[in-house]
Amino acid sequence: MSKAKKVNNINRKRRVSRRGNNGEELSRAQRLTRRSHRRAILLCSVGAVAIALVAAAVIMFKPEAPISPSNGVRTKYYSYSQVVSAFAQWISGNAILPLEELEPTPTATPIQPDDNPGIYTFVVMALDDGNGNTDVIMVCALDTGKHTLNIVNVPRDTCVNISGGIRKANAIYAKRSGETDETRAQRVLGRDFRNLIGYEPDFYIVVSLQAFKELVDAVGGIDFYVPRNMNYDDPAQNLSIHITKGQHHLNGKDALGVVRFRQGNNNTGYASGDIGRIEMQQAFLKEASAQILAKKNAISLTKIIDLFLKYVKSASSGNGYGSLTTNNYSWLAAELFKIDGENVTFSMLPGNTGASINGDSYVTIYVSEWVEMIAEKLGHTVTADQLSILTRNGSGSLYVTDGKWIGTSSWGSGGGSSSSSTPRPSPSPTPTPDNTPSTSPSPTPTDDHPDYASPTPSAPSDDDPPIPEHPEYPTDPTPEAPATPDAEPAQPDPEPTDNGGFN
Repeated sequence: MSKAKKVNNINRKRRVSRRGNNGEELSRAQRLTRRSHRRAILLCSVGAVAIALVAAAVIMFKPEAPISPSNGVRTKYYSYSQVVSAFAQWISGNAILPLEELEPTPTATPIQPDDNPGIYTFVVMALDDGNGNTDVIMVCALDTGKHTLNIVNVPRDTCVNISGGIRKANAIYAKRSGETDETRAQRVLGRDFRNLIGYEPDFYIVVSLQAFKELVDAVGGIDFYVPRNMNYDDPAQNLSIHITKGQHHLNGKDALGVVRFRQGNNNTGYASGDIGRIEMQQAFLKEASAQILAKKNAISLTKIIDLFLKYVKSASSGNGYGSLTTNNYSWLAAELFKIDGENVTFSMLPGNTGASINGDSYVTIYVSEWVEMIAEKLGHTVTADQLSILTRNGSGSLYVTDGKWIGTSSWGSGGGSSSSSTPRPSPSPTPTPDNTPSTSPSPTPTDDHPDYASPTPSAPSDDDPPIPEHPEYPTDPTPEAPATPDAEPAQPDPEPTDNGGFN
């Protein structure tokens, strides 16, 4: 086609576009109006198609409700960005569903079959400021059928069956030499907490101090009545707590001060030490959970999940002891938000809070009462011999409920059973004579660990600063006792060496 013909065709199209439906010549204003109408129709059509695509995405990718943790049902949860990405790839001819799947963490091989499907057991731990100890330990049972949450606090000084010179629950999470995040998670969930509760928890969550502050701020703060004046300064930790008695709207910083406070300046504080702090933490968490659940529709779950991904460490026994995913947190948050505030309960592990071992304060577990609490609060039926708990028998001697010591079985021998209350002995059978601690002279506190020396070795002290407790964990000062054939000690752990994974 010649150039002249092309020009004539263009001019003909222009003349046609300048005429109306009846062939009349249109003015310039009329032409501009018609052009605007066409553009508006085109934009509306594109918008309608986009809305239809988004609606289809919501319908096609609607999350499926988990049925129970025992049948391995996979549950899908997708973010808006994932949906948009999926449709973009679909339009370009690529895969339609490049989306992650959430698999609810099932109860991982309990000692006996789980007769309560839908119950998830998890552990929440809160780190102190830098040495790897967890001064807050809570074993939680989430019942997704009844929409209840039972929380059992484990005092940080609870005597547990681990190796080392200090055998307290707050040392469980601290990383041992040579451990990776996965092998530590396998030990924490698959051995140490299994020994404590009789079956393996589904997952754990470890919260840093910064995470706690950010989470309280993210929900808009908490209204709380502080029952006493709290004044404590520790320049070594850059910690300063100054909160007056009375009603407060606590932001993250002040809320952290309330739950951390144990002993104030001039030796003022809770008469019961860490137990008083646990009671305060329970009161705060109960009030906080009620307020958060009451305004859950106004809280941004996306922001909460982002904070967890940024500040929280986790591991699940259902995915090879790896971390929880974004979708795992989405599912957990959705399940927790189905709970009413009155269906959240708090309890404390039963034990003698005035026990003393090697001159240091401990909490020794009342085994029979603990077995009952596991059934009532955690929803699992276990027996004493399914636990591996280091505690005292009726005569005051240390023993392990299943006879299997981790580390040296002579640890704590002659350490005394001084207490502020009379211990209730467990009905569990006492161990074999070779596993019963010997009656060798008790070492002085400095022989075991100087940081744990009490002013009076026969009684616990409330005068030590609340955090940190001990930067290192020494090896046992006493030689290992020979094992009996029916109760061979387990291999000891390497000693903790770092800050628990928060670098």
